[in-house]
Amino acid sequence: MEQVKKLEANQSYIITHVGNNDELIFRDQENCRYFTELMEKHIHPVAKILDCEMHLNRLEIKVRIRPVEEIPEKYKTKIYQPFSNLFNSYTKAFNKRYDRTGSLFRVRFKREEIIE
Repeated sequence: MEQVKKLEANQSYIITHVGNNDELIFRDQENCRYFTELMEKHIHPVAKILDCEMHLNRLEIKVRIRPVEEIPEKYKTKIYQPFSNLFNSYTKAFNKRYDRTGSLFRVRFKREEIIE
C-alpha cells in the first residue's frame, strides 16, 4: 500500500478526491452549494481554503493548513480528520438524497504539498 504523507501545519496542499468508479459526485448546483457549506464548517478550523474546483466526478481543494497554535487541540495530531469528516458528511447526505448506499469517493483522498 502507498505511504500517505501527513498533513503538516503551515503547509499548503492540493487535496484531490475522485468519485468511486468515476461516479458523479456533483449532480446539480445544490450539491455544490451544500458541499461548499460543509467544507467551510469542517475545514475552516484547521485550514484556510484558497481555492476549490468542483467537477462532475472529482474535486480539488487548495488549502493552507493553519499554524499549529491555531489548530483546535483535538486535531493537532490528526489534521486529516476534518477532511475525512467533510467527505463522510457529504457522502451521507448525497446517499440519502439519491437513495443510494456505499462509498461515493475512492478509498483515500490525495494530498499534494505545494512547495512555496
